[in-house]
Amino acid sequence: MTVSIEWFVLQNLCMNALTLALAARLAGIATSLARVLSGAALGCGYAVAAYLPGGRFLLGLLPRTLVCAGMTLCLCAGPRISCRGRTLRAFCFIWLATLLLGGTGAGVFYLLGAAGYGPGALALTAIVGCAGLLYLGRREIGMPESPTALLTVRADGRRVTLPAVVDTGNLLVEPVSNLPVIVVEKAALQGLAQGRRTRPVPFASVGGEGVLPAFAADAVRVDGREVEAYIAVYDGALAEGGRALVPGRCVRDA
Repeated sequence: MTVSIEWFVLQNLCMNALTLALAARLAGIATSLARVLSGAALGCGYAVAAYLPGGRFLLGLLPRTLVCAGMTLCLCAGPRISCRGRTLRAFCFIWLATLLLGGTGAGVFYLLGAAGYGPGALALTAIVGCAGLLYLGRREIGMPESPTALLTVRADGRRVTLPAVVDTGNLLVEPVSNLPVIVVEKAALQGLAQGRRTRPVPFASVGGEGVLPAFAADAVRVDGREVEAYIAVYDGALAEGGRALVPGRCVRDA
């Protein structure tokens, strides 16, 4: 059975990109097309090298695992790599997806007459990959963890970057502009609000009602994407896992 190198590269790139996009979705990681394509290209280069003369050793468990780790780093490059739990879950999804897709794909080629592993080994590989993906996917769905994001606030030439929790229940808006309001711990702002003109933002929660002072920063970014929002200063501690509450409307659906 003869396969052209062009067709092999195109097919491998598409499958890698699909696997990475699925892994990012299941692991709850906001990524970009450039990161997905860079990881897909790395995996494709590995696949081509593995099937060249003398490259058979690359098909071992350790080289495969290292390449999966490299693809994961490409997918989670930048500030999001600090979310270690999500990065680890993405690695597990990618590694298991390669088992699933590799087993089922090789099984199809075996049925078409190509030489390779026996049908039993191929079926076992596909089953292990499928079972692992279903387990991790079910576990991810059942986790009550709120989505996280990285918030960057810049004002008067200074900048602070801090972890934030995406709170879909945060419907606060600045009354005059109707812009969304991101609530940030005062200590996390490191004095960034000092000297800035503030506007009162009324709020109501389970703990009571009140007014938060909010200011317009020079720039606000959520996961690297610039958004229009006011920054409200909260004199206390917010939810575990973040030092700010970002409204759901400020986060682009990945």
